[in-house]
Amino acid sequence: MIFAVILFAITYTLLLIFPKYRAYTAMASAAVFVITGILPIGASANIAGLGILRKEGYEVKPLQFMKISVPFTIIAVLSGYILVWLIWS
Repeated sequence: MIFAVILFAITYTLLLIFPKYRAYTAMASAAVFVITGILPIGASANIAGLGILRKEGYEVKPLQFMKISVPFTIIAVLSGYILVWLIWS
């Protein structure tokens, strides 16, 4: 996972350098946003929340986490897309 994050950071930086590839950078940013919402290790708030649950005696498996996080992530991405489309179309 750490290797993937490092590889993404290097690719993202290189894409920002070349203006011709800025559209790919935007798509990569969207992918990172989706990953942070879906995976427990994607965002620090997810890690903190899972830590609190574990401390209280609840064990949340990754598949259980994804059953809840995937619909919320889809809703967040779609609502953001609609908002951007309404404002800048």
